[in-house]
Amino acid sequence: MLKDTSEYADLTDAEIIKAAQTLNQGGTSKFDQLTRPSGTGPKAKAKPKLNNDWIPTEAVRCISSIKERYNGEMSETCVSQILYDLNMIWRNIMRKENDAIKKKTTAQIQDLRRQVVTK
Repeated sequence: MLKDTSEYADLTDAEIIKAAQTLNQGGTSKFDQLTRPSGTGPKAKAKPKLNNDWIPTEAVRCISSIKERYNGEMSETCVSQILYDLNMIWRNIMRKENDAIKKKTTAQIQDLRRQVVTK
């Protein structure tokens, strides 16, 4: 069920379980750490703190398999394959994110329509 939420859409099952275990132990999840506003108090900004160093596990697996396939040599074909596969991974991530946003906004629109009908 968590995979259907925008927060956990691009996480693997193992990462979701690890995040849940962290929360159960009284800690904060990776998602909380990335989106927690920096600073506290009345002057603290409400902007989410984003960590742009995160690399999708699917990309790491892809690079590893390409490395094995080309015996660790960075030929032009190997570089092309890496770029092609990373582009495909990125497009899938963005597609999932857009679908999650679309689903959320559709639900909000339906809720607003119900509110207008009841008034």
